[in-house]
Amino acid sequence: MEIAGVTKAPDAFSCGFAIGPRINAGGRIAEAALGLRLLRSEDAHEAKIMAERLDAVNRRRQGVEADILDLAMQQAAAQREAGHPVILLTGKDWHPGVVGIVAGRIKEQFNRPALVGAAQDDGSIKGSGRSVPGLDLGTVIIAARQAGLLTTGGGHAMAAGFSLPAEKVDAFHTFLDERLAGAAQLPDAVDLEIDAALSVAGATVELAQNMASLAPFGAGNAEPLVALSHVQIIKADRIGRDGNTLRLLLKGADGGRLKALLFRAGDSPLAATLEDTTRPPSIWQAIYAPKAGMAAR
Repeated sequence: MEIAGVTKAPDAFSCGFAIGPRINAGGRIAEAALGLRLLRSEDAHEAKIMAERLDAVNRRRQGVEADILDLAMQQAAAQREAGHPVILLTGKDWHPGVVGIVAGRIKEQFNRPALVGAAQDDGSIKGSGRSVPGLDLGTVIIAARQAGLLTTGGGHAMAAGFSLPAEKVDAFHTFLDERLAGAAQLPDAVDLEIDAALSVAGATVELAQNMASLAPFGAGNAEPLVALSHVQIIKADRIGRDGNTLRLLLKGADGGRLKALLFRAGDSPLAATLEDTTRPPSIWQAIYAPKAGMAAR
């Protein structure tokens, strides 16, 4: 926990975003047994060594993921411009251990089913896909396997894994576009379902703690979203190892102030606006989620 930066009793957020990724990193790009050895260790010194190794592996995983994501985003944008309902990306030297994470990022960015595959030494493609609500990716992947397009494949409505010969990638993409044609009707951004509206002064620690008591959040128990209207961003800077997190100081019309974090926002329109010193201060609508930081637009 110390190495992961968790300074208090672990909760669903710290397990999902700090501890879990480090334990999983070994299986993604190194040795899966590292996480198991850490969890099974009864020796504090050995556990610390394992934790430090996993932390280093996780940092390497983040770098690998970032490199792939940059290229994948460019390819995905080109496919959207070409009118593909489904995004299917493949790349040489892409690590198969992170393609699922990248697929999730692509899906979030474009609000479309996204599949990302890594070329293997034997000429095959091994990949993972993520879908959006209402479009069953797992069923389509199984159908593609039964149609002879995939060597292996399976999953559920929201996620799937697959492998196929490289020469069948184009045919597989056509199959996906036809079977998931409904994706073409999706908006480019996900509609946010706001649970409540709040003034900045009303965003108290007590309220956040009360909302956090509803955890764990996930499918069937979505994290509450609260809109903070007419919010002025009076200060902003970048933090984190890669500067990809924005730290904001918000001021409401009621005079209240609130600190906020916006994760994975280094390349966002908000970041570009805040760094453009020729623009006057902007009034934004902010969406508050306990523990998970802010989304502003």
